[in-house]
Amino acid sequence: MRVYTNLNVLKKVKRLFNEMGIGGVLDGDEANIDISVGKLLDRLLYEGKLVEFLQIITNDNQTDFEEMEADQVGGLIENFFTGIVKYLPSFLREMVNIQYRQKMSS
Repeated sequence: MRVYTNLNVLKKVKRLFNEMGIGGVLDGDEANIDISVGKLLDRLLYEGKLVEFLQIITNDNQTDFEEMEADQVGGLIENFFTGIVKYLPSFLREMVNIQYRQKMSS
């Protein structure tokens, strides 16, 4: 499944992340990340924000993302952040690079 990183997708992801309280993830504004892990998980899983995110980055509203295996979902998320890594703030860019290096060495 293809993951998109065009401007339209980035605008939608930024809006969604702002709604979730993690808008600073994309622009490096750490002060704009004001959410607990528990609350973030609630929004992602129970409020459907993870499915919405997956629909946005894949331009696919037909797939039942809730039935996908965790490794498939993780792969889509990884592909999105890998695709935009050069545009991320340095602290996030380093996190993505570390994750990628760990994955390649295992």
